[in-house]
Amino acid sequence: MKIMVCYDGSEAAKSALLVAKENAEAFKTGIIIVAALEGNPQEQLGSLDQLELLVEDAKILLASDTIEVETKILQANNLSVGDNLVTFARDNGIKKMVIGIKKMSKLGKMITGSTAQHVILNAECPVITVK
Repeated sequence: MKIMVCYDGSEAAKSALLVAKENAEAFKTGIIIVAALEGNPQEQLGSLDQLELLVEDAKILLASDTIEVETKILQANNLSVGDNLVTFARDNGIKKMVIGIKKMSKLGKMITGSTAQHVILNAECPVITVK
C-alpha cells in the first residue's frame, strides 16, 4: 500500500506531507509525492524545472530510514490536473491520497474550479484533506 500526496508546494501541501508521513509510519508503508503540470507541453518546460525542485525538496522533508519516498511529475495531456491525479492513483493502485486544501469562495470555485474538490469527489480510494 502506498500513500499518495498531491503536491504543489503550497503551505497546505506541506501540511499534507506531514500527515502522509504520520500515516506512512503508522501503516508501515511508502509515500509517493505526485505533482501535476497543466497547460500545453510548450508552456511546461519552465514549470517542469520548478516542479522538479519542489518535489525534491518535499522528498527531503520526508527523509526517513523507515519510509520509502518516491516522486512523480505528471505532465499535462488532455486531462485536467484533477483528472490526471485521479487517473494516476487508480492506475497505480493507490490505497490512500492526501491533499492540501485552501479556502476558496463559491465564485472562485465556479470560475477556476478546485483540483482538491475534483480529487475528493472522483478518487476511488479514501482522500485525507489537510488545511
